Amino acid sequence: MARDNLKNIRLTIANKAAELIAEEGITDYHFAKTKAAKFLGFSTKEKLPSNNEIDNALIAYKNIYQKVSIDLIHELKSTMLKYMKMFAEFNPHAPSQILDGYISKYPIVEINLYHDDLKAIEYILLNNQTAFETIDINLYGKGSKKKSNRNIPIYKIEDEFIPVHLKVYDLNDIKFKKNNLLKARGLDLKEVENYEPSSALLNTQQPV
Repeated sequence: MARDNLKNIRLTIANKAAELIAEEGITDYHFAKTKAAKFLGFSTKEKLPSNNEIDNALIAYKNIYQKVSIDLIHELKSTMLKYMKMFAEFNPHAPSQILDGYISKYPIVEINLYHDDLKAIEYILLNNQTAFETIDINLYGKGSKKKSNRNIPIYKIEDEFIPVHLKVYDLNDIKFKKNNLLKARGLDLKEVENYEPSSALLNTQQPV
């Protein structure tokens, strides 16, 4: 009985996390899980759903609520590649969810850059006549035994087709595969170039 109850809790959290990812464009699965758990009144110490469970919930959510054009996915991929190539020397990485059609109502192409010189990034943007504005977000996580926080600069670009957010992490962050302070690094430039939407998505969704 307790096992069934835990399974239902995991499924409920997974479904809510999928909704948050789909509607708000969240790319950090762990953040989506904890936000969903808190919203539903569950403790974040509960056994949270796995990333695979989130993926399954996303496919189910998309089938019911959203239809994604494969042309839109290709357009998003093109925009993603444009900026990843522009900042190829900055170790650009991008989440794969958007290429699989897990797209919010107001999609944003999000790219992580790893560099210690913000002026170098601004120089490239200005040299390419790309208008931008900057904001900072606080990123909370576990640093050693104590909670720590960091400011992550974001360059917001209103591209011709879709808004782009360039998040700038420290150069050393790229070396860590697991870091509680950071979300998954995502796909690198070559992986994005070769990436194809998941078969599950293509088999269940039709272009609008």
